[in-house]
Amino acid sequence: MLDGRTGRAGAASLVGVASDRLILGGMEEGTRRLLAPLAADPARAAILLDVDGTLAPIVARPKLAEVPEKARAELRRLVARFALVGCISGRTGADAQRLVGVDNIVYVGVHGA
Repeated sequence: MLDGRTGRAGAASLVGVASDRLILGGMEEGTRRLLAPLAADPARAAILLDVDGTLAPIVARPKLAEVPEKARAELRRLVARFALVGCISGRTGADAQRLVGVDNIVYVGVHGA
């Protein structure tokens, strides 16, 4: 998962993308072994991310939320490598797309509380 504050992948999840290989870190060996085939061939894999609290830091009012440019840049790199990059949000899909602002991502909205 990308950290909305830093635009980097969370330590307990995907650490990052280097060259054409996905580097897995902070995972149990069994999880790492199961994900290795997908990491080796990202064109056959998907990454799904939540918008508020993951890509965009939580703020006092939803209208104030912003996705940092570093996170957008990372998303553009992911879109170029993975078969599917999706953003899931409690907002409408259109509002999530406006907030994230990256093309070629599938936006799915209005889930959760």
